[in-house]
Amino acid sequence: MGKLKAHIGSPGQKLDENYMNQYYARFPDIPPNGSFFGGWLKTRSALVHQKWTDQTNAIFSISRLTSYYVYEDNVVIIPAGALLPVFFPADGNAVLNYAKLGNDLAHKIMKAFDRTGILYDENGQVNPWNTTATVQRYIFNMRCLHHSHEKAGYSPLDLPLNETVASENVADLAAATTAHAAYQMLHTSERSNTLPGLNITAEELYFIGRCTDACKYKNYTDTPAGHLSRPSSRCEVPAMNMEAFAQTYGCSAQARMNPSPKCSVW
Repeated sequence: MGKLKAHIGSPGQKLDENYMNQYYARFPDIPPNGSFFGGWLKTRSALVHQKWTDQTNAIFSISRLTSYYVYEDNVVIIPAGALLPVFFPADGNAVLNYAKLGNDLAHKIMKAFDRTGILYDENGQVNPWNTTATVQRYIFNMRCLHHSHEKAGYSPLDLPLNETVASENVADLAAATTAHAAYQMLHTSERSNTLPGLNITAEELYFIGRCTDACKYKNYTDTPAGHLSRPSSRCEVPAMNMEAFAQTYGCSAQARMNPSPKCSVW
């Protein structure tokens, strides 16, 4: 984690004409009647060469609407598209920004610790650093969250919790607890801000804000090998396993949203 890097907004090199000319000079010109496979092979070769010869400058699309983590570079990419007002109003409510963008970034960072991330060291090299104990703990957490998702209730449209889904579920809980801890570190004046006209506390606003992305519908029958649990479950299950949520909403010991024992990640 100490060597984790982040690229935010736009790669400045895209505005450097000389750099971009040099960048594209290594890519072949493919005539209309040329070989697609031959052109593709040369392009892939050029990309690999660029990756190895220039490990300082990152070129990425600024229009992408989500941040992402690159295992081989141990870097989080946060494109300008992911910072648009609908996702991140710079002058907006700090509580909501931590609940939405903060949670999203925490989820991407947690990729460094998922079933693929543990195969890479801090320098992005394939060098498994996990021990038998950490693997056993990770499997225990996946099984615990598997049961939590079952308790949350599933309809016939829901996907089975395969290994990839289970790994995403662990990242969801890790992100929820990490982003909430970061939010708690805000100065009191920002941490207690709510929205006018709403009779809710800042803590309640935080948990509501974290789940706003769950307000959507997707036909999961179109993606039988999908990688995510249904949005509503991704909202509910991390909250069910956070003591802070139960305290904020005064959940009773018997409440569905306050199970015991709770799942954890760390």
